[in-house]
Amino acid sequence: VDTDRDAHGNGINIAARIEPFAAPGSIAISQQVLDQVRDRVGLPLKKMGRLALKNIESPPEVYRFVLPWESMEPARFLATVSKGVRGWMGSLRSPAHASLAVAITGALIVGGILVKSLRPATEVEVALRETTSPLPNHWEIALGTSSKKGVAWKPFDPAHAQEFVDEVNGPYLLRLRFPAEKKFEHPAIVLGLIAQRHEAYLNGHFIGGSKTFADLVSYSVGSDLSSDHENEIVVKAESHLSLSPGLYILPGIPPQIGEFDAITSIVDTKHFRGNVVQTVYLAVCLLTAAATLLYAAFRRRRKHFYSALFLAAGAIGVSFYNSYAIQNLDFHVYRLLNLLSYVGAILALTSIDYEARGQRKKEAGNNLFGLAFATVATLLLVVGSVRPSAYLFRLEILFGFAALYGVFALRNFYQNAPKRKTSDTILLRAFGSVVVGVTASIFLAKAPSVLGWTVPVFSEIHYDYVRQAAIGYPILFALAVFGLSIVDYIRKTHEIYYKQKKDDLILGLANVIAKSEDYSESIKLVQSRVAEFLNATRSTIYLLDPTGKTLQAGYLHGSETVKSAVEGTIDAAAGILGYCLKTQAPVWVEDISTDERFRNLYRARAEDPGAARTYRTGSFIVAPIQIGRNVFGVITVADRKDGQPFTAEDFSLFYLASKDLSLIVSQLQSTASTKLKLVA
Repeated sequence: VDTDRDAHGNGINIAARIEPFAAPGSIAISQQVLDQVRDRVGLPLKKMGRLALKNIESPPEVYRFVLPWESMEPARFLATVSKGVRGWMGSLRSPAHASLAVAITGALIVGGILVKSLRPATEVEVALRETTSPLPNHWEIALGTSSKKGVAWKPFDPAHAQEFVDEVNGPYLLRLRFPAEKKFEHPAIVLGLIAQRHEAYLNGHFIGGSKTFADLVSYSVGSDLSSDHENEIVVKAESHLSLSPGLYILPGIPPQIGEFDAITSIVDTKHFRGNVVQTVYLAVCLLTAAATLLYAAFRRRRKHFYSALFLAAGAIGVSFYNSYAIQNLDFHVYRLLNLLSYVGAILALTSIDYEARGQRKKEAGNNLFGLAFATVATLLLVVGSVRPSAYLFRLEILFGFAALYGVFALRNFYQNAPKRKTSDTILLRAFGSVVVGVTASIFLAKAPSVLGWTVPVFSEIHYDYVRQAAIGYPILFALAVFGLSIVDYIRKTHEIYYKQKKDDLILGLANVIAKSEDYSESIKLVQSRVAEFLNATRSTIYLLDPTGKTLQAGYLHGSETVKSAVEGTIDAAAGILGYCLKTQAPVWVEDISTDERFRNLYRARAEDPGAARTYRTGSFIVAPIQIGRNVFGVITVADRKDGQPFTAEDFSLFYLASKDLSLIVSQLQSTASTKLKLVA
């Protein structure tokens, strides 16, 4: 319609919506235009697909012409890059593609398992035990730098190093005396150390040292080891205030002595896994959390935000076992991050729970509690000067509150919530149990020595399990998200594919009706297309006779066996078909054996073996064929090939198709009536 030098209409709207998809200087057209100019333009075409156009309910296929200058290599390269950028931006808008992106990210994190970066420390213990001999773990400590006579040596148990946290600040000495029970060809000693700088001496001779932190080191001792007399190791170290002063032996690994080559191989492997691979793993976790956070901000998805928070908290928890983090962070910040990692993980899971339940006020209150806890913890642990022993006391109290908070959250996770998805429930219960268990274990492991409680101390094996759980739960969470994302991607892709097929079917039916010349053939075509789309094995169209008392089976879809079982004439007032005609409304039955409306009818037919076979799956749809008050008959569809019941979406589509079919049937009967009058 032309009005005042302007144009309006559906074609104008479609052209306006297609225009943004054409790059400057290029031409994009719809399927309808292509049908008109296909043989008149000597330029290649590229299919852009069925694009989502604003305010256009049935978007057409869109194509673009490849113009002569676009065939040049630079332009082709730029076009490829531009297409890739547009595709990436489009993926952020597509739930299916976004889920696939999360799945790919999860696959990168799975690489942490493939390189076996998180094997338990007990494997190192077993490997060393098979190749070395343990030394007595009876150390002595002295403050200062001189090891001459007169130095005040005190017994030092690495497992209770917290007794010296207020004393060890600067240089100190560690001493161990031991006999060599057997001879080695190339002897070496294994120690675990926490120190900024240390030097090791065996029987007064320098055997090695380091200027940085080393969690497991080996020293070649050569001829300095005496097999006839008692040997003495002296470690000169210097450390700032620390919550783990002196010698730190890894769980279950006392000082060891063995052959140099075998020990070096084990220690180097441990360094690679602990320093290199775990650092890469930590970086990937943080990058993944950052990417998820950006996506959550872009799409305003709170659940994605909490998932990013959980993964980031888990990654910070992993840093507690990373040598670079231990070396470069002050113990105040280092331990605060360790506390906040578990509190942040519990906070994220709790907020996910409230978000899934739809409890916005509790979700906001939980977030405020998390911020308040982080603020209080920072003020108590970082601000101001405090002795290490007092710091440990405060830290343990805060871990106790974190454990109580986790127990409260875990109780909610195990409560049933109707609005919460099954996948969310599994994630909350599984990872909530792990995080709360680790937090409570840390609290109970430190409480006896700090608070003076008589709580049983965990064994080294139990400590190792807790340590591996703390390291492993972020990657396990990523694996769980990876699996759920794959399932979600498949589901959403199937939904999109189904909707596209549904659009194509509706457009196809409209096209059949518009171009219909042989109405009888058009009815068969519409019936078969709908039945095949719904995956049904049979469909029947019953038409009312002129008297309106009987229904005649006019059109059958299915195998010959199915067709032979269809009753040719049916009472128009009886059964489910009669119910449909009487109510003039479609009927959808998921299971005829449990449907209250037709229970008596089902029982009556079940007594007749010949009639009962018509209810093979017990699920079917019946819709009236009518226009206004004029009823022409009914159409049925039954027995899905996969044995599943018809869905609500199948029902709505079938009812829509019956409306289209009513147009053709009305035209057919009108034409037949006209022909009868002409013959008369």
